[in-house]
Amino acid sequence: ASMVRASFATLVIKPAMALLGSPVVHLDPSLADLRGPAIFAPNHLSHADTGLVLAALPSSLRRHTVVAAAADNFFTGPVVSALSALFIGAIPMERTKVARRSLEAAADLLDSGWSVLLYPEGTRSTDGNLQDFKGGAAYLALRCDVPIVPVYLTGTDQLLPRGARRPRRHNCTITVGAPITAHDGERARQLTSRVQAAVAELGPGG
Repeated sequence: ASMVRASFATLVIKPAMALLGSPVVHLDPSLADLRGPAIFAPNHLSHADTGLVLAALPSSLRRHTVVAAAADNFFTGPVVSALSALFIGAIPMERTKVARRSLEAAADLLDSGWSVLLYPEGTRSTDGNLQDFKGGAAYLALRCDVPIVPVYLTGTDQLLPRGARRPRRHNCTITVGAPITAHDGERARQLTSRVQAAVAELGPGG
């Protein structure tokens, strides 16, 4: 399965993103020193976001990253579930409620050395603006003692708009910031606020 995902990312996702999105990628230099698992926390504009993030990450990070994907979109049946898990390493995450089972599955993977790509907004933005972050990423960071990496995307809402069946060419950018670690005694709500502010600062008005 790992070999299939690595091949799919290299042979399909990266070329597709390069062709359709011509992405401009900004990686914080500190990512070169990132060792061990982390939580990647992007803003969420489109179903194309995951492909762009995976394509932009260095292969050393991408090979060990799974995707917390919306259960009601990517795990609607046995075939869709199997394909989502096989090709992008997706794990189901509930969007409308706090599901301890989903969080514990992600925690187990973090404890096993896997990084997790998780969208703190929970769903795609309808107007391009950041929505309030939910606390799942902060809970996992505190539970597993791992950093959160803020990520900001632009253009993917035009690359694959809501309701569109096919993507269309549109230039995209991705900015991956420096990892954020929790302060001693910091609560999940405080860490969530810091992560949301860090993601916002990576954007055009930051």
